[in-house]
Order: sequence, then structure tokens, then C-alpha cells
Amino acid sequence: KLVAEAKDEIEWTREALEAHGDAEEKQLFEQLKVEIQAALDGDTEFLEKKIIRLYQLRIRMLARTPNYWLGFREYLQQRKGEMTDQAQAQVWFSHAERAITGGDLEGLKSACKQLLALLPVAEQQRGYGGTTVRAHGGR
Repeated sequence: KLVAEAKDEIEWTREALEAHGDAEEKQLFEQLKVEIQAALDGDTEFLEKKIIRLYQLRIRMLARTPNYWLGFREYLQQRKGEMTDQAQAQVWFSHAERAITGGDLEGLKSACKQLLALLPVAEQQRGYGGTTVRAHGGR
């Protein structure tokens, strides 16, 4: 399962890199890819840490795009019922909608971060696009 996740993460990160990456991120990707490929038949803990680093690189690139934050808002909307303070959640969802309407990416980011904080801790650690493996490394 971990090997399959490593291969998926390499492919997903390569796609993000081609669309949004810079030279420094490309270099880091190549380094992590080599380390992951070397660890595929070895130390699972080391492999898991490298997959997490690759995931973090991918999210860093994607987080610069409005589509990431629009998707994040949708993810949070689907989990609205799990939020610890429904009134506060409604305030932040309204803020997110105003930010989207106004083209305010920073406002949308802020609203999403506030909404994430209203989810149970386990869901916060799992996060948008997360898996059990990624949860061990946090976000």
C-alpha cells in the first residue's frame, strides 16, 4: 500500500510541478523522487517520511492557485456538519463566499483556515487531500 501511495504521490507532484513549480521545487522534487525510489524496498518509516515531504511540496505548489482554495472550501462545506461551532462556521462560509465573489484570494484562504480550525482535531490533521499516512506528518 505504501509503495502504491509513493508512486501516486510522485505522479501527482510531477503534474503539480509541471503546472505550477519553480526551479527550486523541481530540484527538491528530483531529490525526493530519488530518495523515495531508493527506499521502496527498504525502511518503511523513512519511505513514509519522504512521501509526506513530497506531499507537502505538492500542496505548497497547489496552494498558490485559486482552484486549490476553491476545492478546499468545497471540502470544508462537505464537512460543515462536523464543525464544532455551527454559527461561527456560517460566518466563515459567508466570508468565503464574499471573498470568491470579490476575487479576494487572501480572504478565501483566511476563511478556509478558520473553517478548518472548527473541525475535530483528527480531521484537521488529515486535512484537505490527506490520507492516514500523511496525517502522521501533520500539515
